[in-house]
Amino acid sequence: MVHVLKNDCLQISFDDRGCLESLRRMTTGKELISCPGLDFWRLVLPLGDEPEAVVHASRQNPAEFSDEDGTLKVSYPQVVDDEGRNVGACFAFTVELQDEELHFRAWIENVSAPEIR
Repeated sequence: MVHVLKNDCLQISFDDRGCLESLRRMTTGKELISCPGLDFWRLVLPLGDEPEAVVHASRQNPAEFSDEDGTLKVSYPQVVDDEGRNVGACFAFTVELQDEELHFRAWIENVSAPEIR
């Protein structure tokens, strides 16, 4: 399923894992980005004895999506690294369209030790 947020100027869409599908300018119809499956985010963090465990959006279980008042929220209640290990954190981001601008906000919530900062 594709999750879409759009206004009169822009349209951005994500797949079920929160990977970027496309970004389109609505006023011209031009596809600015078309990369289905593109990792929209990546984390690098210490995990166990590994100082730089990598976490990609494409390796996560399907995300939870909600759309409130023109803001798309994408949440991951359990985040795993590329080896499938639970990193002990939740991750979420929001996308808001304001005319021709995209506004992003992201946050991590620690749910177990070690703490991610």
